[in-house]
Amino acid sequence: MWICANIIAAAYVFVIAGAAADLSAQHPLTSTSTSRHLFVGVVSSTATTPQDDALRQLFQQLAEFLRSRDHSFLYDSVDYHPIGYRTPCRLLESGAIVSVSPLKYLECREELHDSLVPLFVVQKRHEETPYYNAFFVVSRNSDITSIHDTAHIRTLVLVDSNSTSGYLVPLYKLYEERLISQPTEKAVREELHWSVEFSSEQRNTRSVERDTRTLAAVGGFVGQDDPSRARVKVILRYALIPQDVVVMSSDLKKYAPHVQVWFTSLFATGSHGQRFGGRSRVFEESSSRITGVMPFSLEHENAFGALALLREEVRGHRRAPLILPSGSTSMADIVAQLKQVPATLFVATLALWLSYTLFCMAIGRRWGAQIFRFIAIIKNAWLKPEETAPAANPPTEPGE
Repeated sequence: MWICANIIAAAYVFVIAGAAADLSAQHPLTSTSTSRHLFVGVVSSTATTPQDDALRQLFQQLAEFLRSRDHSFLYDSVDYHPIGYRTPCRLLESGAIVSVSPLKYLECREELHDSLVPLFVVQKRHEETPYYNAFFVVSRNSDITSIHDTAHIRTLVLVDSNSTSGYLVPLYKLYEERLISQPTEKAVREELHWSVEFSSEQRNTRSVERDTRTLAAVGGFVGQDDPSRARVKVILRYALIPQDVVVMSSDLKKYAPHVQVWFTSLFATGSHGQRFGGRSRVFEESSSRITGVMPFSLEHENAFGALALLREEVRGHRRAPLILPSGSTSMADIVAQLKQVPATLFVATLALWLSYTLFCMAIGRRWGAQIFRFIAIIKNAWLKPEETAPAANPPTEPGE
């Protein structure tokens, strides 16, 4: 009994320690140290390059520049992280200067109640303006010549549900071309009879190269500079999507003019287009592929407004998880929900369950059976008879 009690106590200590760890992770700037770290990062358009390490040093120069211009700037070092689809918006709530993808900008702007301060829209290597296109690509050996060649297409490869050019825009394009009745994965599977797969990388077209009946939706691809030498062929270039946005948290708003000066001078060019400094090459040759910045203007605000409407159009057609007549959810939904459970909570629950099992084993089967019998008595006494009886005709979802 003493051993079981110690196990249970240890489990509760683990829960408390895990909660404290989660709390400190959510508030990295809350510490007894006088050192404060500026959260910085950029979106990666390609695989990691050697220049990615130099980005940290470049952002450190930004922090030093801001401190030299305004002594009230309290951040003396930077905490650099690549910014992706799954980066929590809460990390941008304070002490942050980052670039975010179009949909991530909309998401964080809503989650943080419009507290983000947009500074620039970036330009990237393959684009001459702060916009980019989406592509449908196939294998060079494929007989597919159009997205309307539905009989030749067997698989559609998307990127991520938070990707603009790899998910949102292609689904809407298929809907716009009247190939599907709703801009959803379900419509693609049921109406076009295509399988839908996901690629972890925006520019990963290996699945297309291997299968001549696969259609991929991407925002760029290897060999884009010279399509004649690329291993895939473009069958459709479409949409005009605003590029990534350089934003800062609202608590740094007073330093915005200095940040704008730093970025503008970084990408400044002469009359013949030559760069004044070599630091801009760090961005261009890094995975961010940023070649310039343009001040965030009313034009870009309206472009993101249109993108927000398109996002709502696509997501508005998403169906809620199917609720079975028994009241349980489908296995796929259960697995998806379990993946969102924090690891600390999951392990703590497992530890408590194991402690209870050992407790029952220690006091013997007889006492364990008595406990379960007592629980059953309490349950039957608490619930009304009509609540425990199954419904004669369980309701079904409308349209099923």
